[in-house]
Amino acid sequence: MPTPTETWRPVTRDDASGLTQLQIDFGITDEMLGYARDDYEQPHMEYDAESDTFLLIYNVPSDKPDTDGYLSEPMAFLVTDDRLITVGSHDVNNTNATIAKTVTQFGSESVYSLLWQCLLAITDNFVTLVKQQDATRRQIATRLREHTTKKDLLKIAELALSADFLVRATIQNAAVLKQIHASTRVPGITGTQGEQLEDVIIEADQIAEMMNLSSHTLDHLTDSYNTVLNNNLNDIMRFMTVWSILLTVPTIVSGFFGMNVPLPFAHEPLGWIITIIIAAILWIALGLLLNRYIRKN
Repeated sequence: MPTPTETWRPVTRDDASGLTQLQIDFGITDEMLGYARDDYEQPHMEYDAESDTFLLIYNVPSDKPDTDGYLSEPMAFLVTDDRLITVGSHDVNNTNATIAKTVTQFGSESVYSLLWQCLLAITDNFVTLVKQQDATRRQIATRLREHTTKKDLLKIAELALSADFLVRATIQNAAVLKQIHASTRVPGITGTQGEQLEDVIIEADQIAEMMNLSSHTLDHLTDSYNTVLNNNLNDIMRFMTVWSILLTVPTIVSGFFGMNVPLPFAHEPLGWIITIIIAAILWIALGLLLNRYIRKN
């Protein structure tokens, strides 16, 4: 059995020579390496009985700045020849640090026990993402209560998108772990190792539920401010409609005096003042009627 320091071998996806060496050293098939290389591979498990190689694709937290809403990415875990091999991108340094710490603590155990311990620690790291999102949400909600800005509304929308991706990622993780637990092909799910896997499944379900609650909270917040904005827009449109109607009153009144028909006060020296007074009276009366109608409805 390899020593704890030899138990884990990390490889990056773009390290062609490192991936080739894995095939030479452990006989890993092209199909499994193809899964491991894929940046967009969905979580799933494979087991090759001929080479006794187990492959797990699992979503892990990403170190990459959240520019596209993605806070997680797939990492490949391969178990073969009593060794744990991970294949990931350059944006999983925190996950690699978590694995290194776990290997130091549990490297002397069986490789499947080590894998389940690593997945348990990695799954716990998602809690940090939930806490970060909740803290950001509270800050933005506080600012929005004071003053609604387009910048904060866009930030809330981005948070909601990120939360949706995290919900999907954690649900996929829980699903693939349950698939492994139900499998009869994988040798690492019996006895103590099976109990450790069950612990990971419980933790994955809890994290998925936390993510789901956080996502629902963001959705409710987004819906609430959408409702507020729609109401504000309706108020503005109502105001503009009322003003448009009121502004037609002076035009209508003055328009009569531009016609070639005899009208009262048309030849009076103070006729224009009388016209203004008539328009003002009609304007006020119409304004009161419209205001009463709006309040009633």
